Amino acid sequence: MHIFFKQNKQLSKEDIHVQIESMEYTDNIKQLEQYITHFNQKQLMISSEGRYYTIDVTDILYVDVLGDFSTIHLKEHSLTYRKSLSQLEKELPKQHFERISRYSLINLSAIKHIDNSLSGNMSVQLINHETLTISRRYWKNVKERLLNHD
Repeated sequence: MHIFFKQNKQLSKEDIHVQIESMEYTDNIKQLEQYITHFNQKQLMISSEGRYYTIDVTDILYVDVLGDFSTIHLKEHSLTYRKSLSQLEKELPKQHFERISRYSLINLSAIKHIDNSLSGNMSVQLINHETLTISRRYWKNVKERLLNHD
């Protein structure tokens, strides 16, 4: 496989054009297309309380779970969704979200600041002034992601 970058000044900063060339359409090509589509995902379709919602993933602050239900906390309100956190984690773009505990995912862009807490965990304040706990088990991954997050 060969990958190369070609600058195109006719495109806007937000536009990216990807072209895949191969002798034939294979399962690897299909997986690559799915990965690229998922990487660039900007919206999530969910069903909550009998209604369907299209959510911009940038509006999601964090997700937590209780049993089989995940609660998606948005900037303005929250929605309950009948999916496990693991299933939802697979649907959300990995470049924006990181697990902070067994029960929570956080949008890295929603973090205002992080402090040490008395329990040895870390305390994260979000842009909406809510405070969540980052468990010690997940702190290393969160820290690495934040240091490398654009």
